[in-house]
Amino acid sequence: MRAAARRLPAETPWQKLAVEAMIDDLFSLQADLAAQILASDWVAQPDPLAGWAAARAASLAQPEPLARELRAATVPDLAMLVVASRQLRRALAEPCSA
Repeated sequence: MRAAARRLPAETPWQKLAVEAMIDDLFSLQADLAAQILASDWVAQPDPLAGWAAARAASLAQPEPLARELRAATVPDLAMLVVASRQLRRALAEPCSA
């Protein structure tokens, strides 16, 4: 998603700030995910991220179509990135089902 954010057209100073803010938010999301996994029982698994994702399959199902669309987009859309990041943040906050 950060790669998609870097491809966003940013012609005005406000657009550039919005892109930088989105990239910062995505770094924060990744750091929060890593911290959550490192503080969990998943850290002992061979693939801690896969275990975390499997336990949250239902909550990750919602942002997945949007993630696929972002990967396919030649020119991403800031609105798509904002929504996807919010959905992932929500998935990170939900309790584990396993």
